[in-house]
Amino acid sequence: MGKPDTTFSTAWQGELPLQKMILTPEQWAALNPLCLTRQKTKLRPIAASDYQPAYDVFSLECVTKNLAYWPHPLPSEYLKNKIAKSRWKNG
Repeated sequence: MGKPDTTFSTAWQGELPLQKMILTPEQWAALNPLCLTRQKTKLRPIAASDYQPAYDVFSLECVTKNLAYWPHPLPSEYLKNKIAKSRWKNG
């Protein structure tokens, strides 16, 4: 068995064992849920189940014009891909 990884600690003025850890995006989101609730508004990460209400809004020509680069008429796959890509970015 090889020597364990170490790192220099300024606080301890010496080498300390280094324990590498990895969190998946799913684990991070579960540990750090983004949810902001106010009197009239609740913000939370978008989910696949939000597709239809989002499509109802984002497919309106006056909305897609304000989004600049979104196509109109809005293809359903375009919005589904946007939702899937933003899922773990607290979109």
